[in-house]
Amino acid sequence: MRLRTLFLALAAGIATTLLVGAAVTEALLPTIEFSALVGLPLGLAAGFVVGSLVLILLAGRDTATEHRHAATAVGVAGIVLLAVFGLAVFLLGQGAMIGLIVGAVVGIAAGAGTFVWLARSGEQSVHAVTPR
Repeated sequence: MRLRTLFLALAAGIATTLLVGAAVTEALLPTIEFSALVGLPLGLAAGFVVGSLVLILLAGRDTATEHRHAATAVGVAGIVLLAVFGLAVFLLGQGAMIGLIVGAVVGIAAGAGTFVWLARSGEQSVHAVTPR
């Protein structure tokens, strides 16, 4: 297993934990006094599931190319989300929710761009070796 695979899976899991935990906590805030007691375990569970799926899809030898591209895109989205979140909160002094929202938007865009780029580069390489 390569270090890149572990890094992508870890970033995807941490980013999912932050997003789901914050979203559930904020959604339940008006109705439950200790909404973090619900949001944090759900965020951890979702982060574990997403990180595990990325790890399984990237480490598996029999995984379809489209699934590998999707797992890589999710990992890249997680890396970008965490980087933008850290930049917004720690360097620019913005609030955590602003950092998560901006990080999520930029991360999703980066993940979608990565998926499209990988899919197109894979199509070009298939066409390059296929005799006509």
